[in-house]
Amino acid sequence: VYANHAGYRFLSSDGKHSAPMDVRFWDDLFRNASSWVTTYEQDWVYRQQTYVEQFMDTPGLARSWLLQLDAGAQLNGISVQLCGHLLRHALQAVEMPSVNHARASGDLNSNSNQWSLLDESMILHGLGLRPFKDVFWTSTPQPGSPYVPPDDLTPLACPVREALSATLSTGPVAIGDGIGYTDRELVMRSVRSDGVVLSPSRPAATLDVTLPYRAGLVRHAP
Repeated sequence: VYANHAGYRFLSSDGKHSAPMDVRFWDDLFRNASSWVTTYEQDWVYRQQTYVEQFMDTPGLARSWLLQLDAGAQLNGISVQLCGHLLRHALQAVEMPSVNHARASGDLNSNSNQWSLLDESMILHGLGLRPFKDVFWTSTPQPGSPYVPPDDLTPLACPVREALSATLSTGPVAIGDGIGYTDRELVMRSVRSDGVVLSPSRPAATLDVTLPYRAGLVRHAP
């Protein structure tokens, strides 16, 4: 739609995947959404880059794409969250003032490793980004959910643990309950009455002292 009717420049290598290469696209998108959107999530960043061959073949082109996204967001007062990104994209965010947080865990489902956010938080915090844990349930079970089998409560068996890890991440605390299943008391343990998250000054993260053991440099865990 944007390419055909607005005349914006897009890259495409296979006719299936494309990426805008025109700051006017981002300005238009964010300006139209600025009355009801405060944060934009750029998901699947690594796929966007690897599926469009020009990004892989031309040095600096992917950087230009991300800087154009950032420029459009800044023009319209919208913050950006990176998701599905690689380390190179987190590093690029240093040049992108609109990017203030990034996903630090996998999707919340029965098989995801939510605790990977502790490793990711070390890197993101060092880059000035707030780590974001995925959404979580504040109560369990939630019958009829299309996302998790009713008889599978992992990793959703302990909503208090999920709420705590989200709060200690310093990023957004995002609940993903079905209608009528939100535990308000638990939610209010993470925020003030005005909605401000009770975040620590720095995110919970993997301890440096554990890294030599995990890297196989020492025989015994600390």
